[in-house]
Amino acid sequence: MDFNFCLAGDQFKHAVTNAARYFAEPASSTLRHKVVAGNYGILEVLNWTVFNTVFTNPNLKFDKSPASISEFLSLVEPIFSSSFLAEINAQARAFDAVAGITGLSDVFIEARPAREAIRDLIQSIAVQCAKEAVEAVPLPGQTEGTAPQPPATKRAATSPTLPPLPPPAPTEALPDTDSPLDQGPRCSLVQIDLEGTAILDAWGHNATTREMERIALSAGPSATPSSPEFKALPVYHGTDSFCTAVWEEQDTALQTGALAGHSRDNQVVPTSNRLPVVWTGFSPLRSFLWAAFLAEVLSPVPTGVAKQKLQSPWSCRDHTHTGVLLFKFRPTLPSALGQSVYVLPKGREAQWNTIRSQTKGKLPSTSLNTETAVKYMWDMFSSIHGGATNSWPNALHCHEYGEKLRLALPWTLWRTVWFAEGIEALNSSHEVTYVISFKEAVSNPSVPQGGESRDKRGSFRPCHSLLGLFTSIRAKRNGEKVEQKELE
Repeated sequence: MDFNFCLAGDQFKHAVTNAARYFAEPASSTLRHKVVAGNYGILEVLNWTVFNTVFTNPNLKFDKSPASISEFLSLVEPIFSSSFLAEINAQARAFDAVAGITGLSDVFIEARPAREAIRDLIQSIAVQCAKEAVEAVPLPGQTEGTAPQPPATKRAATSPTLPPLPPPAPTEALPDTDSPLDQGPRCSLVQIDLEGTAILDAWGHNATTREMERIALSAGPSATPSSPEFKALPVYHGTDSFCTAVWEEQDTALQTGALAGHSRDNQVVPTSNRLPVVWTGFSPLRSFLWAAFLAEVLSPVPTGVAKQKLQSPWSCRDHTHTGVLLFKFRPTLPSALGQSVYVLPKGREAQWNTIRSQTKGKLPSTSLNTETAVKYMWDMFSSIHGGATNSWPNALHCHEYGEKLRLALPWTLWRTVWFAEGIEALNSSHEVTYVISFKEAVSNPSVPQGGESRDKRGSFRPCHSLLGLFTSIRAKRNGEKVEQKELE
């Protein structure tokens, strides 16, 4: 969220001074004493300060993917204050408890180089301090505690290359589904309120989310995106980017699911503004958990308290929603002449990531046109793909890797990187956008949310939880016998 436009004079000074408390020396002193207001914004100033006081140290390896939250905190000690790092640690452990998966924060922090999490945290500090400054220091003609209406953010905007999209298609009928909240004719967002001892528990007891996950698992553990079973499966994208305030300019993106590509360092794609991509996953739970991790651990200024965004309402025109977003798409590729798809062979993920990590400093010259530059980056991986496509594919399917990840999340972990025409195809296949909240319950609900089932004798019994389904998948992978009653 960009508050740079409304920070001037005393507001800017207030924001920068407050931000200093989150940083270690010498960045903290630089922010308190050396930064003066100018033709730039709070986020720009924070990034500039950290870069000039910390990132210039060649001994600090921020391109490394930390193996755990504790390793990440040790790595960023030169950037952030000790009190702030303690809050991040508390926030991460609180998230693990809410998710119901021990060590999930360690798994997710390892998914990207440290500099990406650093960037998220600096942005969260900028947003928080800008809010505080706007509320504390009113501008002329502005009453205290109010701010001018901010414009739509870049993160939430629809892609400028996309044509107007039709309204989302109706979703398929699901058994025992929850009735979406009536938000009026202008809002197509479907609110799902989870309740349970943890997210994993609640996901399995809510009829809508349980059925979504069942469909995702229906292809079987040995299937790949090349298998016929995958062709009809939906894909998901979770995000917290829209979940603070929704303005008129953002409604199109929210209602149609028009996601714009971004250039972020990760395990698959080199960091280049020539290669903006959108990520999706086949598991709705995996996609939601990632969004919840960003929302609860990295996006807000950590306070050591869980469920800040999972339980916080946000405005959508004349009503509110609570939670983070989960976009659902059902794309078909190749859907047009010239669109390309590549499936990274399972087991080659680590090798691919090694090549990607070595591309830093070897990216194509800015003098090359975009088409040539993108082909140049694709050719860097030719030892694996062998020229399967002429240039970076519109859809690149790959399996997540890492032993900790497999232990924590033993279900469908295929994901897709969408690029260029692939993003357009993805957006045009948007079906529905869910807003999902979570409320912690003391014990498991006796009846699944949104519906219940009867056994042969007519008495009510809870539908099976995801844990039972995951257990059966593990057993099948290990060649063990699985009794049919586990899958009923």
